[in-house]
Amino acid sequence: DDISSTSTSLRSSILKYEWKHGRRYHGYQAGAYSFPNDEREQERLDIVHHAFYRALDDRHFLAPINLNGLSVLDVGTGTGIWAIEVADLYPGATVTGSDLSPIQPSLVPVNVKFLVNDVELDWCEPAKYDFIHCRYMAGSIRDWARLVRQMYENLKPGGWVEFQDFVNTPYSEDGTLTSGSALVQLIDGLKVASDKVGRTTDPAPSFKPWAEAAGFVRGS
Repeated sequence: DDISSTSTSLRSSILKYEWKHGRRYHGYQAGAYSFPNDEREQERLDIVHHAFYRALDDRHFLAPINLNGLSVLDVGTGTGIWAIEVADLYPGATVTGSDLSPIQPSLVPVNVKFLVNDVELDWCEPAKYDFIHCRYMAGSIRDWARLVRQMYENLKPGGWVEFQDFVNTPYSEDGTLTSGSALVQLIDGLKVASDKVGRTTDPAPSFKPWAEAAGFVRGS
C-alpha cells in the first residue's frame, strides 16, 4: 500500500480492478475515471486513435517539431498506442505515457515507458518535458484549468503542448440527425451525467482560454 500520491510502479494492488455491470474499471484512484478499461473499451480507444490519425492527414500531432532528442509526455495514454507509434517514428525521443490504468502492452520500443499516474494530483516528475500531448480526455478531468497550469509548469522553455478533442455535439450536414435520435439522446445524457460529477465531456471549446490563462502563447 506504499503508493505515491502522484504515480506508482506496476504493483499487484493496482491490478485489482473493479467490476460493475459486467464491465471492468481501474482500481488505482477508483472512481476518478468514469469509463471502463476492459478489452471492449480498449478496442474502442484504438478506433478513436485511428480516427484522429486520419483526421490529421495521417499525422500524430500538429506541432511543427522533430521529436528526436526530445522528452515527450502523453497524458491519459490509454492503450498506449499513440506513445508506441510515436516512439517508433522518433527513436531518438524519450516518450512517457501516463494513465490510471496499467493496460498498456509490455513489449514496447525501448524509448517508451508507462506510468500509472493521476495527472490531477501534484506532478512530481524529476525532469520537465519538451512536448506534452493530451488527447480525448473529455469526461476525465475535474479541474482543467489546474491541469493546464501544471502542464505549463512542467514544460521546458520553448516547449509545446497540444490538445486534441471533440466538440461533443453530434450533427449531420444534411439535417437528418434529429434531436429525437438515439445518438443525440445518448450524448446529451452523457453530458448531463458528466456535468453532475464535475467532469465535462465538452472541454474543447475552453482549451484556448485555459492555455492563455496558464501563460501559453500560440505556436506558429
